Amino acid sequence: MGLDIYFYKTNKYDDCKSISEYYERGKEDHEKYIDDLIPKLVKELSESKNYSETYHKVFFNVLPMVAPCDQWLFEDYQEKEHPLQETIQFLETNLMDKLKIFWESAYFRKANFVYAYFKDKLEEECCFVTMDDLKDLADRCKKIIDTDIYEYRLKEDLEDKNNQIEQSTNRLVELVEGGKETSEEQKHLNELKAKKEQIEEELKNIEGKTGYCDKLLPTQCGFFFGSTDYDDWYFSKIEDCYNQMCFLMDNFDEETEIIFVEMSW
Repeated sequence: MGLDIYFYKTNKYDDCKSISEYYERGKEDHEKYIDDLIPKLVKELSESKNYSETYHKVFFNVLPMVAPCDQWLFEDYQEKEHPLQETIQFLETNLMDKLKIFWESAYFRKANFVYAYFKDKLEEECCFVTMDDLKDLADRCKKIIDTDIYEYRLKEDLEDKNNQIEQSTNRLVELVEGGKETSEEQKHLNELKAKKEQIEEELKNIEGKTGYCDKLLPTQCGFFFGSTDYDDWYFSKIEDCYNQMCFLMDNFDEETEIIFVEMSW
């Protein structure tokens, strides 16, 4: 259980003004599509001269149209060939209920900053998404990637190097205090101390910088919304969001298609 965010894409209809209207139209189109599809598949299977080849072709094409939660039902038929009448009965029984009405184009789990971004537009936990929304969300992610994430990972790298230097320094200090050091070891110790001071100064500079996370894409607390910290989890979601928004922009024709986002938990 948790916050699930789905981006759906479907054909644009000029007479549909709300998402509920798109659901109604989608249901009508879905039923018509299935009504046309089932006889077509039955005909292909019944009249095929190579049943095995046609059978696997049918399930190869059908499986991607099935919602992920229902794919297990079809996988048995895809992996193991079943007799003609049994297969026809299976398709007639399951296609109407199991094929997706809308195409899922992007998905996030517990990326609560995405919810926060759209919350003012939400009606009944869903809303339309424009190309401008996709671009703005991608731009915000990119800004955080180029600043906060870069600095966060630089800080982690510097802290790791600082810890390594500290361990090496401690070993050399033991030699120095025991009077067993050589001139080379003393020189190396001085270099390590100088490097450590440099790294600590860099860390101090990073700590003093103002981040963009809570300004551009703040986290949102909620029931099973996940962490609100600006940490590795958050930054990995930011990178994932940037990649998915870029993909959506590259594959979205705003003249003929609509995208809407739906929140669920």
